[in-house]
Amino acid sequence: MIIVHNDDGLEITIGFNDQSLDALEIVKSLPNIKFIKRHRVWQVPTYNLLSLEDRLKRAGIRYKIINNTTKLNNGADFNFKLEPFPYQKDGFEYGKQTFGYILADDPGLGKSKQLIDIATYKKSAYGYKHCLIIPCVKELSTNWVREIQKNSDELACIIGEGINGRYINENGEKVKSELYDRLTHLERIPDEYFWILNIESLRFDPIKELLRKYIKRGIISMVAVDEIHYLKSPTSQQGKGLLSLSDCKDKVCITGTPIENSPLDGYITLKFLGQIKQTWTAFKDFYCEYGGYGGHQIIRYRNMDIYQRAFKNVMLRRKKEDVFDLPEKIIGNEYLDMNEKQRKLYEDVKLRIKADIDKILLSPNPLAAYTRLRQATAHTSILSTTVSESVKFERLYSKLEDINEKFIVFSSWAEVTEMLYKFLKKFNPVVVNGNVDPKVRQCEIDIFQNDDKCKVILGTYRTLGVGYNLTAARRVEHFDNPWSMSTKNQANDRAHRIGTTGVINVNTMLCRDTIDERIDELIENKGAICDFIIDGRIVGDRKKLLEFLLS
Repeated sequence: MIIVHNDDGLEITIGFNDQSLDALEIVKSLPNIKFIKRHRVWQVPTYNLLSLEDRLKRAGIRYKIINNTTKLNNGADFNFKLEPFPYQKDGFEYGKQTFGYILADDPGLGKSKQLIDIATYKKSAYGYKHCLIIPCVKELSTNWVREIQKNSDELACIIGEGINGRYINENGEKVKSELYDRLTHLERIPDEYFWILNIESLRFDPIKELLRKYIKRGIISMVAVDEIHYLKSPTSQQGKGLLSLSDCKDKVCITGTPIENSPLDGYITLKFLGQIKQTWTAFKDFYCEYGGYGGHQIIRYRNMDIYQRAFKNVMLRRKKEDVFDLPEKIIGNEYLDMNEKQRKLYEDVKLRIKADIDKILLSPNPLAAYTRLRQATAHTSILSTTVSESVKFERLYSKLEDINEKFIVFSSWAEVTEMLYKFLKKFNPVVVNGNVDPKVRQCEIDIFQNDDKCKVILGTYRTLGVGYNLTAARRVEHFDNPWSMSTKNQANDRAHRIGTTGVINVNTMLCRDTIDERIDELIENKGAICDFIIDGRIVGDRKKLLEFLLS
């Protein structure tokens, strides 16, 4: 195989030998390729080079690269804060030279890291002023800040955070307003390179108009929309708001599920990127055939070849099974923002603990007093008959809807797993906790392992986290942390064991600025927890530990 590296891309010629079929199969699996019959060569974008070399080496296929490039590689001296996997470098190369596309890798392949690296590079290469990130899942704003801190030295801010202003309403009263806080923050033009703004802000005309102004003036150089598949209706306020920002010169749509249920779901994405010019009505008329009662029901879709080409022209998508350089486990945290009601209940519980701290210090097991604080981040109805809120419940539900893989969900409390069992009925869950008869537990596990309709198994660390084989799962969600890292690792190994055929994604849900983060710091700090706690009992400095958990 001969690979000629030109300024415009790669030209690949495959000779006739015992390796030809294997080489052809690898080349055909690459995205955005084209075969030129006249010259009998494959044209392949440059960003595929690293991935192609990796695959050829793994398959033992002989190849030669002829470098005919004359342009400098602007990213050759780019210093990644965290070294990416080869397929992420391919994504970086693609994003460097593309100014409007869909980053549609499978969930768990690190799309946020690729976006952060690309945006950071473009600041130095092209003088970008600010990158605006719009999460369509509002609870994930803090998670973006953490990802940016981990993958870049650039600063990030959540628009509106820390303003806490008072505004005159139509009745002449001074009131709080998150939308006006965000507007005030934007008017100051924050110094941070990355701006994070929740999608619902685009319902507010003053914010929308200010963003359009900043795009026109070049203050906002890049707009990235995370989980864009949640935006389905171009007639909604949020849909209209996003489309009003289409004039930005550099746009990235991030999603692991580019088309969820209907081809119509892709309209906002394609329109935002400028890939289509049709109005919403013209788009539906072109791709839908109507019939049924009154002639207003969609009976089938048409022109799907044109639709697929429109997506393929602007989409970079890699599936897990096509990526050969993944680790066996991908481990991460997800930082979630509680809403106002959940936060208030949490702070009330925290104040009561602080008031009783002297009594708690003298009790046989002080950590038991912190259980209520931990449960407040799980679901408020465990502690309250009037408040029923949980950012973790909502986030887990949306993940199960978006990701077509089986999940194991661990919690420290049987009560949480039983509440989740009712909440997640749509996904045919099974539950294994201390309240389930031991004779029934294996039956529940067999259902999870063998029934495709059963998408999630819920269990406690003490019961489900030891001894069982759950190799059907590709996702492990820690709804809360146990006190011991060994307990957590043992729970992870229910999925990651002999018989597992793919990569396991392990995630821990943490509510921002709560005891969740403190416990995670302790158990992740390689053994530091052992200085304080053994088997859930404090053996070190009680006061020091308890004050840290409340900090």
